[in-house]
Amino acid sequence: RACRTLDEAELSCTSPEMFGGDLPAWNRLSVAARRTSFGGDCYAYGLVALGQIDIVAESGTKVWDWTALVPIVEGAGGRLTDWDGEKLRPDGDGRVLAVGDPALLAQAVRLLAGPG
Repeated sequence: RACRTLDEAELSCTSPEMFGGDLPAWNRLSVAARRTSFGGDCYAYGLVALGQIDIVAESGTKVWDWTALVPIVEGAGGRLTDWDGEKLRPDGDGRVLAVGDPALLAQAVRLLAGPG
């Protein structure tokens, strides 16, 4: 299923406790989504690749948490980036954003960046 707007999107993350100071940004994204779920860990990224959910946004990840997921999500036509929409780097800040439909990326990045 293709989801082109956040108000239609299903959002997931492992746990809201992972966000720390990033929680306000996460909350902006969560409020904009149609539905939010928790607890998927790496399974949620597989669901993004399958088109069963639309977005995963997480914080505090390490390179070993996301490296193997890049070819899966992107091979299915999605995008896996940092919260700025940039390519993930091993020395990045640990904030990861996966979208099944690339049309959602700019919308999600805008909300994660802040109001305005």
